[in-house]
Amino acid sequence: MASGVARAQLVPPRATLVVTRSQGVSVRRASVSDAAIVAPFHLQCWHEAYAGLVPLDFLDHLDRQDRVQRWRDRLSRNGDTTLLAFDHDAVVGLATVGASGDAAPLPPTEVRALYVASSHQRKGLGRGLLDAPLDDPPASL
Repeated sequence: MASGVARAQLVPPRATLVVTRSQGVSVRRASVSDAAIVAPFHLQCWHEAYAGLVPLDFLDHLDRQDRVQRWRDRLSRNGDTTLLAFDHDAVVGLATVGASGDAAPLPPTEVRALYVASSHQRKGLGRGLLDAPLDDPPASL
């Protein structure tokens, strides 16, 4: 596939998603137990994306344990699907999609989060992370 990550059907939140591998990156569904590895990756992405836009003091004082708890809550939410991309053992991307709270005519699916490590940007990983859980239905941001 051109995006670099194999496409998967949107599966019920508690179903097992088979790991896919492409271009050295593996993708699997996140579980609540992944919160401790997702939180530092999330904070890393915020530093990479928002440095110079948001005061560094704010970024430096984001509480890691608070982020771990937020991710535990998010990953235990019914109806959301979060996929993690790994390059070897390091998280290099994540995407979360779920049911939209918006009324028609907006799409019924919403992209809640998309993060790709700067080292893995411009390689199709973000598109692949979105293609896998969405499998082509339209989505809103």
